[in-house]
Amino acid sequence: MKDKDIITQKARNLNTPVTHYGCIKMTAYCELTPALLFSQLELELIKEEAQKK
Repeated sequence: MKDKDIITQKARNLNTPVTHYGCIKMTAYCELTPALLFSQLELELIKEEAQKK
């Protein structure tokens, strides 16, 4: 089974649109592994921009 199929199935199981499930998954990944993705300064800038929206 492809990753896309797995994500689609999990979203269906949760009665969630696939785009929402994808956003939740990416948010969780970013919060759980921030040091791998962003510097501390970048994280602060991202948080500030998110709060503006």
